[in-house]
Amino acid sequence: MATNIEAMTAGTPVIVRNAGPKQFQALFDVIEVQVTLTEASIAAQVASQATITVPGVELNDYIHVSYPADITGLILKATPSASNTVKITAYNLEGTDANTTLAGGLVAKLLILKPKFGS
Repeated sequence: MATNIEAMTAGTPVIVRNAGPKQFQALFDVIEVQVTLTEASIAAQVASQATITVPGVELNDYIHVSYPADITGLILKATPSASNTVKITAYNLEGTDANTTLAGGLVAKLLILKPKFGS
């Protein structure tokens, strides 16, 4: 597991509300977010984090994140850390001294599902 946490650079998020297919509209409200992530080097067994502001996000929301490149050896995770705040973490799970990067200029996509049930 990651023993150190570094800072990652995140650009200004672009938020699109109620976009995409409506097949789960009875269960969730949807927020789509696109944000540029840049990290020059994440050492083995180290995590890198960035925090972005996303209006409407709450602690009980589900977030799926995807990245348009091969990031073998990395786990990319996004979680709500407070109201209106999302923490994006990249974990380098390589067991050697291999460094891994998130290529600059590529846009990560976050799909935020806001449950309509169990509130």
